[in-house]
Amino acid sequence: MISRINFPFELDRLIWNHRFNTIKQLTGVDDMISQILEVINGMVVSGRKNVGLLVTVDQQYTLPHEEYEAKVRARKERELIDDFMNLTATLRREMDRVQDQQEARRILRAYDEQLRRIEDEMRANNISRERTMGNARLLELEAIRESFDQAVTRPRPASRASVEALEKFVLGDGDACLSSICVICMEEMSTGCEVTRMPCSISHMFHGDCIIEWLNRWGHTCPLCKFKLPKERRNVRKKY
Repeated sequence: MISRINFPFELDRLIWNHRFNTIKQLTGVDDMISQILEVINGMVVSGRKNVGLLVTVDQQYTLPHEEYEAKVRARKERELIDDFMNLTATLRREMDRVQDQQEARRILRAYDEQLRRIEDEMRANNISRERTMGNARLLELEAIRESFDQAVTRPRPASRASVEALEKFVLGDGDACLSSICVICMEEMSTGCEVTRMPCSISHMFHGDCIIEWLNRWGHTCPLCKFKLPKERRNVRKKY
């Protein structure tokens, strides 16, 4: 039966390892079967009615030192790549949910510590950071970090109530306007388009969508004069 088992390696240079750590060189598979039968026979002779036997075949091989070091380095490299990719994914998730700046600073400190640990391990194992992570992955991580920094330091938006209270109307020929260009998108505000006026000046008008996006994304101030609307409460950042 053993001779018909399809082992994933050659059964050559076999060694029989006894329970008491005595080793015997075997001549082949038949010799191994003889050793197994000898163990079974000993159990039967001892009067045991139930005989259970587990045979394990371990493959052991010897590598040149250089090849062994290369395999160890390759395995370590794969582990560090996995650590790096997990770090990137974690930062993405945190970037999507974090609002409080104190929590954000804590996350960034933890991220920097983990990244330094990965880089230190790469240096200790003579692994190239650029080759291992890949330039594209490094650029992606830097972009994520930059976006995260921007999200953390972004000014608090205008409150929902103050934005909803802004004057919204369709631009007519007689409406006073500082410029026919919306300074946010730099496109024309023509007669008949929907605009929103800030309370700081009768002439401070903008495309409705533009000023709402501005107040939600870049803070609670007028793009022209920095007049300040009431700010949104902390830990609340909603799009209008």
